[in-house]
Amino acid sequence: MSHQHEGDCSCAPNPADPAEFERNYADNLRSRAQTYLTKEDAPLARDMLVAARSLLKHSDGLKGEKLVWLLVAEAHLPMLDGKAEEALKTFQTALTIAEQEQGEDHLTTAVCALNCADLLLELGRQKEAKPLYERAHKVFKQVSIDLKDKDEYLSKFAEDGSELALLGSEVSAEQATESETPAPKTDEKK
Repeated sequence: MSHQHEGDCSCAPNPADPAEFERNYADNLRSRAQTYLTKEDAPLARDMLVAARSLLKHSDGLKGEKLVWLLVAEAHLPMLDGKAEEALKTFQTALTIAEQEQGEDHLTTAVCALNCADLLLELGRQKEAKPLYERAHKVFKQVSIDLKDKDEYLSKFAEDGSELALLGSEVSAEQATESETPAPKTDEKK
């Protein structure tokens, strides 16, 4: 069975804007690559992300939100190899671009802040993680409220993000306090 490609059909490129079709195709490829971000499938994910980056570059789409999400996906590759500092730099670049392109109070920016905070916490940098968790929590909470009656899926996503950011903030505060507590003195008399 076949059908005519009319209106919003995504089966074929819009001849009026093939670059937009390529940008969307690249974003879908990036999204699919994220399902392969495991140690075993990392080579496939890497190849897919390279292809997505190439398509975005070719279609003048290596900017804005599509670039942010590509960077977030790419940041997971060094994490699989135990290169947390390299991953953090990529997450921070994504956060900077999200702040500039979408603004401080955008859902994408909150996701980027949460990614940075999680990795900072993993690296033992609790004091740097805490304000990012707090910022992400605030944005997620507001987005959840704003979308409650408009987009149930995104509202729930933001609500879950808010809870994760709050938990991360509490954990980072707890770990920071533990690291500042001096060890008890021991009696070294012999």
